[in-house]
Amino acid sequence: MSIAPNDAVPTTPNTTPSWMMRGKAAHEAYARDAAEQEVRREAQRRLHRFRIDVNEPARITFLDGALDEDGLLAVPSLYEHTVQLAGRWATFVCVGGGAEPCPICDSGRPPALVAAFTVIDHRPYTIRRGPKAGTVVVDQRKLFVAKKSTLAKLQFKATTLGGLDGVTMAVTRLDTGDGLSPGVGTEFDFVERTPLDVLAEKYGAEGVPANYEQEFPYLPASRLIQLGLGRAPVAATFTPRSFDIAKLAEAM
Repeated sequence: MSIAPNDAVPTTPNTTPSWMMRGKAAHEAYARDAAEQEVRREAQRRLHRFRIDVNEPARITFLDGALDEDGLLAVPSLYEHTVQLAGRWATFVCVGGGAEPCPICDSGRPPALVAAFTVIDHRPYTIRRGPKAGTVVVDQRKLFVAKKSTLAKLQFKATTLGGLDGVTMAVTRLDTGDGLSPGVGTEFDFVERTPLDVLAEKYGAEGVPANYEQEFPYLPASRLIQLGLGRAPVAATFTPRSFDIAKLAEAM
C-alpha cells in the first residue's frame, strides 16, 4: 500500500515546549504535588503559631515552661528550616543530626535553633472564611516558637519567677528599625500566675501543653527531596551543635 504525498501522518514531536512535561519529569511533578497536598493536610491539623504585629498588644498564658534541676527551662528545642513550599512558607525539622545529611542544608539553607512552648492566646480573633465566618473566638491554644535571643529573655524571666508554667504575660513587639524584630514579641511583662490544674479545668483540652512530636513531625530526607526541598545530598554540611541557654542568659 502506498501513501499519497498529501496524506497526514501523526507524528510525535521530537522536542517538548518549556511549559510542558513528559515522562519522568511529569511523573515527578505529580508525585511532588501529591506530597505537597499531604503536607498541607498535616499542617492544618497542627496548632497555629503565636505571632503579633509591630506595636500590637497581646496577652498570653504559658502552659509549660517549668525549670529543671539546673534552673533551666525544660522545654523541647530543635533545629528547623523555614522554606517556601508551593508559594507558602512552611517549616520542617532539620534532619542533619540523623544518619543521613539534610537535603535542605545541602542546598545552602541553614536551619534555626528554636525552643517550643504552648500558650493560650487571649486576643479575640474573628474567623474570616468557611461556615463559621464572622464568629469571634478567644483563648486559642498556640505554639510559641522562640529563637535564642527570645529564649534568653524568657530564661531570665523564668529564673526570676521560678518557671513560666501558668504565667500570664503582656507581650508587645517593638520596632527594631531593621524589620527583623521577633514575630513573637520583644517585651514580656508579668501579669499573674494561675495553677496549671485550674487552667486545665477551665480550658479543658485547650489548657494542656501540646504534643510536640505531632507538632514538629520528622520527615525523612527522601520525603523532603520528593517535595523539591533541596537535592539528594552527597555529604553532611551541617551538624547540630549543643546550645547553652545558661551562658546566653548570663550575657544578656
